[in-house]
Amino acid sequence: MMFSSPNFVDPDFIGRDRETAFSELNESLRRIQKKLGDENFAKLMEMSNRMRVHFEADPNNDNDETIKGRNIILDMEDILKSCMKRRS
Repeated sequence: MMFSSPNFVDPDFIGRDRETAFSELNESLRRIQKKLGDENFAKLMEMSNRMRVHFEADPNNDNDETIKGRNIILDMEDILKSCMKRRS
């Protein structure tokens, strides 16, 4: 997600855009909801929604909103890594 933000257009995948990227992210989180736990799942979904707002506010990557969205990606990654460590 980091590299294709803020629009998520990928020339190798026709039809991929912000809508499909966030749909895929949210569906992936739903699929592992039990492994994440309710609290982490809710937090990650909220972060996903907030991230999308930042990217929509900066479609041309010309203000700080894209940076804020990318920082949320890193924060989400930390939560996911933490969940994986607890399970192992």
